[in-house]
Amino acid sequence: MDIFALGPFTVLNNGENVVPKAAKPRTLLALLGSSNGNVVSSSVIISELWDDRPPRTASTTVHTYVMQLRRLLGAATSPAGNRVDPKDILRRDGSGYLLAAGPGRFDIAEYDRLAAEGHMAAQANDCLAAHARITAALNLWRGPAFADVQTGPRLSAEVTRLEESRKMLLERRIEIDLRLGRHHQVLGDLAGLTTEHPSHEGLQALYIIALYRCGQRTRALAQCDQLRARMADEFGLDPLPAMAALRQAILVNDPALEDDAVWPLFVRRSAELQAKHVGVLP
Repeated sequence: MDIFALGPFTVLNNGENVVPKAAKPRTLLALLGSSNGNVVSSSVIISELWDDRPPRTASTTVHTYVMQLRRLLGAATSPAGNRVDPKDILRRDGSGYLLAAGPGRFDIAEYDRLAAEGHMAAQANDCLAAHARITAALNLWRGPAFADVQTGPRLSAEVTRLEESRKMLLERRIEIDLRLGRHHQVLGDLAGLTTEHPSHEGLQALYIIALYRCGQRTRALAQCDQLRARMADEFGLDPLPAMAALRQAILVNDPALEDDAVWPLFVRRSAELQAKHVGVLP
């Protein structure tokens, strides 16, 4: 069984999509499918389907949804025509249910593995391997996670985790592109991303650095000033101290702007300056 949740939710059993059209059975299948073969208690299922307003018939209704899902699973026969008892796939176990998906793809698990390998390679300064793993992880996404599923508390938390992970991984990949001297290649991507996430200081910093390296010093400074104004207007905040250090470096054409890991460098610089200011460092 193959389970795909990084985009429209799809479950392929023997090549047939068994995701129901009805919203709540679809949510139930998504909840079970994302639980990696672990038992999901009936109380968690009821909370996912109805939040804090379950009907008095909730347990009976869940059982009805389970039977609907089993019918769909049973209709998807194996290539050899062998019938598999759907109760062996969607099992009742103690106080809950589990989906025994068996061998097959699960894109969330695949994404998490590739992302972890990418981060490890980046920490080891193996930029080419890190870029390859991270790109492979990001290419698994076909749209927003669980795009067509009505999510309750458990799935909403998973969507938030995945989307934050994706954003962080995208930032890491672009940082690696800059380390590899690919500032011209990422400039267009960064322009779109900073428009989509105007207050994300990490992405803004990478865009500013890419602009500077592409010979667009004036635009880089203007981007710094726009970020400062936006942060003040919308949040009443100043940007990170590292942004001020980055702006000053652009003004004086600091050679550090050509450093492979330039944004982490300015984060470290600003932290050191702050520590000296409060007397932590000699």
